[in-house]
Amino acid sequence: MNNKLVVMRIISFFTNYIKYALLTVLVIFPFVIILFILSNINPDFSIHFFKYFKFLNPIFGDENMNIDKKDIMKIFFFISLIFWLVVTIFKYIIKRLFNLNIKLKIKHIIWLVLIPTTLIYVYAFVLINNHSLDKEFYLIFTIVYIINIIFIPIYLFFNNFINKILALN
Repeated sequence: MNNKLVVMRIISFFTNYIKYALLTVLVIFPFVIILFILSNINPDFSIHFFKYFKFLNPIFGDENMNIDKKDIMKIFFFISLIFWLVVTIFKYIIKRLFNLNIKLKIKHIIWLVLIPTTLIYVYAFVLINNHSLDKEFYLIFTIVYIINIIFIPIYLFFNNFINKILALN
């Protein structure tokens, strides 16, 4: 193994680490906002939907469970896998039936992620206003939203960067 390949692998490893740290933030913040929205729409909201993921972790089937960031990421990765499978099958069918190859540019991906993220936060702001909640939530959610929209292109940059590094090998 030559030195160039070793350096490329080390760079790829560290950029992957940063990429997944960014992805964690991109998942956790909207998840917390969605839980905030759900708990304000229905004060009796429970997280019984976690029971559907007990094959990932048996504790998800318990009534009194504690979840942490790792558990949320397991669920996120499983749901992402399902979405990836659906999209891959859809792309395959489109390619076979219509002979089209769907390839999104980074700017389109940013908009496809940014629009739903923005809608989640806008809805949270509406809830804050309509439910006479503390106005500090505006500041907190605004800061979290700004972090989220900054991290989206950074994550995509790292993802693109890693793909280019791997293409050089």
